[in-house]
Amino acid sequence: MKLKTVASAVSLVNGAWLVAAGAYWLQVFSFPQLGLGPQSENWIVLALGVILALDSAFCYLGWVEALYASAAISALGIMGIAIGGVELTTLAFAFSALIGLLTIALDILAARRKVFIPEEDHPLNLPVFG
Repeated sequence: MKLKTVASAVSLVNGAWLVAAGAYWLQVFSFPQLGLGPQSENWIVLALGVILALDSAFCYLGWVEALYASAAISALGIMGIAIGGVELTTLAFAFSALIGLLTIALDILAARRKVFIPEEDHPLNLPVFG
């Protein structure tokens, strides 16, 4: 399987996780229910997840710029969850950080990877007659 395909699949999983984490913020990160009624969702993380899920389609097509954008959005997703008041020792935050860092690493590796063409298949390799 190609590295760009794996990177786009992991990016899609990360986007789906950010959508779920943003939509069900209190349940995923198990905030105590306060009498003031805090928001039950985090719109910034939710929006980042939707953008990342859409960007994974462009990553699948092989656009290098989309891979870099996916890495940047994943970094913003990690920061959005960390800044949101989540305890950094919870399992949900550990999963968020792990899937985010994996997405960043795979996207950068896939974007910087050069396509290797063997010498015999190179278009400038002319046949030798003799």
